[in-house]
Amino acid sequence: MLLIDMWCIIEAELWEEGILMIKRVLSFALVIITALSLPLSFASAAGKMKIAPKGVSAPASPGTEVKVPVYFTNNPGYGFGYVEMKWDKTKLEFMDIKYSKLAPAQSSAAPIYKDGWYKISFGDQLARENYKGDGVAFTLIFKVADSASAGDTKVEIYAPELYDWELNEISADTAASVVKLTGNSSGKSPASSNKSNNYKTDDKSRASSADKSSKSGGSGASGLKNEDKKAEKTKIILAAETVGVEKKSGAQVKLPVRFSENTGYAFGTVTAKWDNSALTLTDIEYSKLAPKQAYSNPVKNNGSFIIMFGNEAAVQNFTGKGTAFTLVFKVNDSAEARKYDISLEKTEAYTYDLKEVDAQAVKGSVNIVDGSHKHTLEKIAKAEPTCEADGTEEYYICTACGMKFSDNDGKHAVDSPKTVPALGHSLKYDEEKKLYVCERCGKTFEDKEGKTEIGGTISSTSDSAQGGFPFVPVIIGGGIVLAAGAAAGIVIYRRNKLKSGEKQ
Repeated sequence: MLLIDMWCIIEAELWEEGILMIKRVLSFALVIITALSLPLSFASAAGKMKIAPKGVSAPASPGTEVKVPVYFTNNPGYGFGYVEMKWDKTKLEFMDIKYSKLAPAQSSAAPIYKDGWYKISFGDQLARENYKGDGVAFTLIFKVADSASAGDTKVEIYAPELYDWELNEISADTAASVVKLTGNSSGKSPASSNKSNNYKTDDKSRASSADKSSKSGGSGASGLKNEDKKAEKTKIILAAETVGVEKKSGAQVKLPVRFSENTGYAFGTVTAKWDNSALTLTDIEYSKLAPKQAYSNPVKNNGSFIIMFGNEAAVQNFTGKGTAFTLVFKVNDSAEARKYDISLEKTEAYTYDLKEVDAQAVKGSVNIVDGSHKHTLEKIAKAEPTCEADGTEEYYICTACGMKFSDNDGKHAVDSPKTVPALGHSLKYDEEKKLYVCERCGKTFEDKEGKTEIGGTISSTSDSAQGGFPFVPVIIGGGIVLAAGAAAGIVIYRRNKLKSGEKQ
């Protein structure tokens, strides 16, 4: 009876997609609980399919592209799934995955990395029907490594996890294939031979990392252990600004929330609170430094909203100061000409490997002013852009109310100063160190695009997949239940699935 009552309350408060998600996850929880009390043979009575790569051949010539198709056979219909893959990185360099309509990429698929192991996420967790049929699911794209020599090398698909759209588990077999490299060895040393690898790749290392995560009170999903990571906690401080707006019904005002300190985080949440009789929250503008998580709730104007930022599938941390996100409000008819506090509470954040971040927040305010207010303007000099951070043009701000103006007469109000785009890194390859160095700021990267910084951080200019919720298993009375996300009751489920590096 208690479970039914809880379900009714949750169902009544969730929007359409949220309802679908919570139903699925509650169903999944019930399946787990039921499975614990049933014979193993009964719990595993699911359809059978096979996921297998096809053997191919290619010249043992460095840089040659190698495409390995992975096939579904005997596919009974699935909603979403995951498989792990490993290969010899001294022979093949993993470059990309080409997905198909039979197995589309999940929105929170991890970025490609090249350490000899990768977890492939496919399908759609919110699908309303199953993906059916046999054929090429996705194609793995490699290039022949500099150190490759002629001979056979294996690409292995293993550890399948598949579910249909109703969260019934699907059993599947997997296989390995051989890539035949023909011809003579190039005789070159690998480009990565003289640089440290940020990530461990062997199963023993991952198991050790998982043990350490478990002992430190993590959620059980270890992620990939970054060897350069410092033991102490990283820290973020979210600071809301003070802004001003004229008392005019429907007037828009934007309140930036900035990282005044950010030494590394992957994903987090913070609760914004405001007087919704005076201000209506209409939107949140996210930045590359704090992207919107894929399962964030639609903006609601009830005076309190949980903001979900970052990427919970990240394999590195976001670092750097700057605007995290901007709260966009509309002034209500009932608003008075006075100061309204915008508080930031219950701040939580975690690193990519599930270490807790020291997360703090500082409140801001919106000053609503009428015609009797006299602005006292202060000139704010132009802020030059850097490689990673946008700059701003010169503007003027009222020291009393916080309103911003583009002119020193206070006649042209602006939501925010005009932005000068970040310069981006100017990367040059260092042959001796086998890495890319920015000629402007001196930062070093593994890739020519400047997305993978050496030292385990994601720069604020790098693109990243958007994530969802961490998975938090809770043991109560011998049964397994799932903790609900406070944002709207959506169950925190996807972390284990999307976090690369977990060993089952």
